[in-house]
Amino acid sequence: MDTKNLEVNERTQAIRTQLSQTIERMRRVLEADLRAFPSREGKRCFVEAGDDAQHMDDESLRSLKDELAELASVHVDSIMARLQDDNQWLNIDQEIPDPVPKTLVLNSTIMTILEDIARQTRAVLQAKDLPDDVLDFSYKTPTWFIDHEYMPGLIEQYWELLVALREANREARTEQADQDTQDRTKRWDEI
Repeated sequence: MDTKNLEVNERTQAIRTQLSQTIERMRRVLEADLRAFPSREGKRCFVEAGDDAQHMDDESLRSLKDELAELASVHVDSIMARLQDDNQWLNIDQEIPDPVPKTLVLNSTIMTILEDIARQTRAVLQAKDLPDDVLDFSYKTPTWFIDHEYMPGLIEQYWELLVALREANREARTEQADQDTQDRTKRWDEI
């Protein structure tokens, strides 16, 4: 392997390391936010339901809050387990726009997994007869600081590193093809 290939491979590995670290930081933020999501959305739906929520007495409301807390503790671990596969974070078939987005919407695999918390939350709220018009929500990544991390910035870094990794991989393939051509030429000339 020549010096140019070695440099490209080292750069690719450095990008992979940075990307893995960024994804791990994102997972920590997502875990904290997913644990808060059912109660946060439950409160928003209850408040926005207005008179349609008046049928709930204090005991029913306490029960709802308990169910939402239980939902978070049960389902977040399952969701986080499904987010551990790095391939889901790295295998993006579509073009990444410039400038890079500050949401994960382009990663439909990850968003489908994250949306599970909204589906589960909605089911609990529907069972309590909250009106459908307040139940039209989906999971969106947080736009505020959680544990000193700013998710939009992490997501932006994730996309930028993914673009850099694609470029480094493309450059590595080109360098390898050039090296293979040179090796065949040299072999031909020596025999």
